[in-house]
Amino acid sequence: MLMNQLLYIGNLAIKSKLETAGYTICLDNLTNWRASWLCSPFINHIWVLKNYKTAINFHAVFRNGESLLEPKYSSLLNTIKKVVFLKRSGHLADLKGKQSTRSSTQYELSRVLISFAQYLVNHNYYEVDKGFSSLTKERFDKLVSAYVDAGRDAISGHFDIVEAAFRKLQLKNDTANVINNKGVVDYTKFSDATGCDGELIKSLSDLSRDKLKQYCLFKEHLQSVSGNKTEFSNATPLKSERKVNHGDEDIPSKVSDTAIGSLVSAANTLSNFKIPLQHSELAFFEPFIASSNDYAESYYKSRRTPNIPTEIALTYIDSAVEFVYAHGDNIVSALSDCMRQITKEVERRGSPRKDHVCKHIVVPQNSTTERFNVHRFNKLSSSASIKEKRGNVTLEILVEVYQSAVFILLATFACKRFQDVIPIKQAANTIGYFGLNSIKFGLAKADPVEVLRAVGRPVPKVVADAFDNLVGINKLLLSEPSNPSNYLFQNSLSLPSNLDSVDNGCMSRYVLIRRIIQYADFVEIPTVELNGLESRWYLNRIHMLRRFFACAYYQVLDKQHLPALTWLMGHSDTKQTMHYVTQNMSNVEMSDSDAAEVIASAISEGGNVEDVVKNLSDHLGEPTMDFKLVKNKKRLEKRIQELFDNGYRIVREHSGDLIILSNNHDAPIGSGECGDE
Repeated sequence: MLMNQLLYIGNLAIKSKLETAGYTICLDNLTNWRASWLCSPFINHIWVLKNYKTAINFHAVFRNGESLLEPKYSSLLNTIKKVVFLKRSGHLADLKGKQSTRSSTQYELSRVLISFAQYLVNHNYYEVDKGFSSLTKERFDKLVSAYVDAGRDAISGHFDIVEAAFRKLQLKNDTANVINNKGVVDYTKFSDATGCDGELIKSLSDLSRDKLKQYCLFKEHLQSVSGNKTEFSNATPLKSERKVNHGDEDIPSKVSDTAIGSLVSAANTLSNFKIPLQHSELAFFEPFIASSNDYAESYYKSRRTPNIPTEIALTYIDSAVEFVYAHGDNIVSALSDCMRQITKEVERRGSPRKDHVCKHIVVPQNSTTERFNVHRFNKLSSSASIKEKRGNVTLEILVEVYQSAVFILLATFACKRFQDVIPIKQAANTIGYFGLNSIKFGLAKADPVEVLRAVGRPVPKVVADAFDNLVGINKLLLSEPSNPSNYLFQNSLSLPSNLDSVDNGCMSRYVLIRRIIQYADFVEIPTVELNGLESRWYLNRIHMLRRFFACAYYQVLDKQHLPALTWLMGHSDTKQTMHYVTQNMSNVEMSDSDAAEVIASAISEGGNVEDVVKNLSDHLGEPTMDFKLVKNKKRLEKRIQELFDNGYRIVREHSGDLIILSNNHDAPIGSGECGDE
């Protein structure tokens, strides 16, 4: 250490504040540093933070095989520890928020500073006893560039270390020895065979794991998505993927602004601590100012969902349209017949078990049950493979596949996020202001007043019809079938073992993903070869279809109808929509004909080429988030309540449209009366 004084405080009056009930900062002895939030001694190589489950591990490995804990790197280690400590305790502390939030910030800061240290050592920049002196603005720029190109494991050197170990195994033909019986890498076996720290390979990012597929599979690559067994490996990126440069130097790789921001913040934090550490670890460090604006061309402003390949997205949409159109009515009819048989069997037997009753249920034959050779009502056992399910299709399986097809279509053509679609109510399907099929999202109890005043999302008629058929399925299964506030997407679509009716319950995200995965395997979405593996694009990242539809629409109509698309997507302005549809297009460009197929084939109704969104554009004109008819929602609600008080009532026509009728005559109140509000 350069001097006995480990911390420069400048003003001795502050010295009395270096020890409180919450912390102690000793000027010349690190072993005496303590804090109420730190559950470990300061000198330990693992810090356990209060209110935070993940510990900070300072045992960082360099590409040369050495560790940050070795004495020659103490100036780096002590700098990191002091900065992380002083950010939260003492006169330099500036962290705010809940205790868990502060611990989270400290953890992230420590990880980034450790990666800085690894970068300097791995590139032979580090000078013994001089801490971060070799981290200049020029080298920081290179560090950011390396991160943008290949992620944090490129900075730390972890990817290079693991890949080198795999190459050695490959040369010795020993790769199979580190693979477990499930076909994925075993961290303990890998560590024993290579001498590489098992924690290091565990901590690799999803980006690095995808790159290492050529050597082995990780458990995330198995034929499983979110714990659900799949027929093939998942082609969808594990978590996040960069905007990749495919050889065009004008299209750089990109990462999120949050990732760049964490690097910039850590670098500026080092510079901010130059004064208190000027006589110790940062004595040779030259502070500099970093800004995210310096790297504006290297990041996008928010984390982007990866684009799904055009042909795969079209297959999902086309197969869903075909399934609901060809089989919706037949599934409802067959289910209705089977439920009548079950009711009779229950009445005859008393309290029978489901498996006993279902043996006597005869599935009625129609074009759908014949097409899938359905002769059984109840699902197969949970251990059945997808091939077994395709080879022995049951009516309960068809019901779940149908529900998934409806979700895919509704989420795509309503341009809604999955968390908005899941809780939709059965009463949400109406005929809109312009005679278009309209789905109303965000209903709480789906009472008539709420339904009337809500603004819907126009959808193709095939989607609206599929919606109604799913309502029909629910009514056959639910204990309170006529409740308009029942969820459209039910968590359970199978009768329980005692054959009681199903209770109303909103489908969870986990169940949704499981059923969407089952759908992909059931209809056999085409596979692709990815890193030598036959893989399928599973929609565990459901947002991909919403994004695909928006990009397809923009590709066909460009900016002409952007205001309508803005309204459909729920964006605050057209600028946000423009940013949304023009990001990440380079990795999966779609042709105008591909995009036109999405819009013309799916939205148009039969021979009528009338475009729903074009009509909206013509009506909306300048960018706006509200229909002119309902600009003042409070006045509209008041007007509807006045009508109720005067004896009017609400009825639903066969078309699904809600109209207001007087109690004295049957003439409907025109939309103009409410619309003027």
